Amino acid sequence: MIFFPGSRKQLNSPDDLFDLPRKTTSQIVAPQFERQMNETKSVVKSLHRCFGSSFYLLGLLKFTGDALGFVGPLVLSALVQFIDNKTEPMIFGYFCAAALCIASFTGINSIAFKNGRR
Repeated sequence: MIFFPGSRKQLNSPDDLFDLPRKTTSQIVAPQFERQMNETKSVVKSLHRCFGSSFYLLGLLKFTGDALGFVGPLVLSALVQFIDNKTEPMIFGYFCAAALCIASFTGINSIAFKNGRR
């Protein structure tokens, strides 16, 4: 697993980490991106041509993770207010708790998928 080297011993140099897959190293990506930049003169078009739909998918995942990171504290605040206010219906508390769990779980998964995607 990718986390084991850091859990077993102190990481002291980049050599302690795993190597990237060959197709994602800067020796492969940089010339390809530079060639596309010379042809298109557009960063977005060059990224699209180099990485295809995964460029947009990762952008969407980044946006989703950031949005859910913003929503989580708001839902938590509503849940705390529900606990303080004894007149709210119980279903509202269940809704807030479920929304907080879903936001946290989805945010973590989007971050994990984004970081694991190569």
